[in-house]
Amino acid sequence: MDFKIITSFDEMEKYISNVNALPENDRRLWAVKRYFERHRGIFYISVVKDRKQDYWPFLYYPTKKKLNTLIEETKQTLDYMRSAKGFWKKQYNKSKKNSFSSLVKKCSEPIYWQHYFNMLLNPVYKKAANEVNLPIHLVSDSKWRGMLKMFVKNPEYREQLLETVRDSIIYAKDKRLAKHADLVKEFRENISKQKLSEADSVVLELNEDISMARELLKWTTGNKYKVK
Repeated sequence: MDFKIITSFDEMEKYISNVNALPENDRRLWAVKRYFERHRGIFYISVVKDRKQDYWPFLYYPTKKKLNTLIEETKQTLDYMRSAKGFWKKQYNKSKKNSFSSLVKKCSEPIYWQHYFNMLLNPVYKKAANEVNLPIHLVSDSKWRGMLKMFVKNPEYREQLLETVRDSIIYAKDKRLAKHADLVKEFRENISKQKLSEADSVVLELNEDISMARELLKWTTGNKYKVK
């Protein structure tokens, strides 16, 4: 019986009898490959010289204790990532809910409907509103309600604001009045979506690591594994 220290999947393949005949979805082969790719560990195996063609070598390391420890540590990380996933999901849902809430609230504001009919019936007003990208969607926000009310009701204020947007260096590259508010909203929604996607990926990988370790546990006791 020969003992070998294996440091890569390619090296391990040499000691798996009839490896090319194994199905692509063979769970043990998948677990071996994942172990070397994800954990960059070593295998300590023994190879029987007169082994039959359809048997794997014996596996002594990683030991059962090592793999059980890996499972427990991975579960702890998994619990943390599930909590993080829950947090970012709440943040994303909150940002979406706030967008919907703003949509509903603006429809209850008289100023919104005055703006709406002005856009339909007053070409001069429509041109001004489009030029400044009037943030009417923020009409339910107390920070913006006063300015929007003045724009909708007061032609002189509307003209002054229009001149400011045209001439000010602040608006040279972006004519949106509420560009900062819009950017903050977009950032919050996008970062929540990104973090949620990242958490999903990590949770998937951790679950796969647990499956990998459990598959190797079936083998590390030194039991023979016959190819089916």
